[in-house]
Amino acid sequence: MSNSSGGQVLVRLSVMLGLRLCWYLPIIPRYSLISVSVVCVVITIVRAMSTASLVSATIAGVSLGYLLSRRPSRAEKPEAVTAIHVSPESSTEHEGSVIIVTGGANGIGSGICRAFVAAGAHVWCADVDEASGRMLSLALEELPGTFKFQACDVASAAAVTRFVDAVAAAHDGRIDVLVNNVGVQLDDGHPLHTLDEAVWDRVLAINLKSYFLFSKHCLPRMLTARHGVVVNMASVQGLQSQGGIPAYAASKGAILSLTRQMAMDYAAHGVRVVAINPGTIRTPLVEKLLAARHSGDTTAAWQVTSARFELSK
Repeated sequence: MSNSSGGQVLVRLSVMLGLRLCWYLPIIPRYSLISVSVVCVVITIVRAMSTASLVSATIAGVSLGYLLSRRPSRAEKPEAVTAIHVSPESSTEHEGSVIIVTGGANGIGSGICRAFVAAGAHVWCADVDEASGRMLSLALEELPGTFKFQACDVASAAAVTRFVDAVAAAHDGRIDVLVNNVGVQLDDGHPLHTLDEAVWDRVLAINLKSYFLFSKHCLPRMLTARHGVVVNMASVQGLQSQGGIPAYAASKGAILSLTRQMAMDYAAHGVRVVAINPGTIRTPLVEKLLAARHSGDTTAAWQVTSARFELSK
């Protein structure tokens, strides 16, 4: 290996190291890292492949990797989301759009429904929680759009077919946006070897199969119109998981892979497919899971969770 190629490999490895170390190092001002990187690159060039050059290349690579991570400072760290507030002056970009939101009766899904209805869209919510669906319907009555809740087992092919057909029939075959948001975490606290097969199957059926089913039945309408957006709600758990949630983590990782595949298949036909990776959001689902881990004390649960996130950054 030549000196130049060896230096290139070293810098690349150093950048990768910097990307990983950024989560374990203390917050470092960006201007300091930029200065260090520039100085070390100059030393690397001037001193060729000497020992000083190798050390400088390593430091430069780690610094650049840290910078490329775009890690937020503590001052920039967002607070936990407890509610979504929609201004009456919300954008009218989606006025009249036909939108399906799965798992929209609670948590993130209800916030999505609220935002779209406030923007004047026709929102259809598929969920099994009928009580929450009725409450949300009442809460959205005064907003400019329309909201219709329909009970639906999102893991059932027949139920999904009926739901999507009903939406299309009500809007002359039009479906503009599909938000695959529904998700459950039934495997909390169970490593894979202790996980019941029925729990695995149910989590994958709701979290992953439902995305397939709704996409399968909505996409033909979007392809006909050569217009549409599919939003798949994944999770940071699909990228870097925590312990005891093998089925949930597997489903979220699969959603990310599925999104990439769908985006490639449909981009040329006017349909965009994207994924969102939320972190820990203060929703009823997360509250329930944290309370179960801390004997019902949600306050203590959030303190421990916040401290863990602070340490990890």
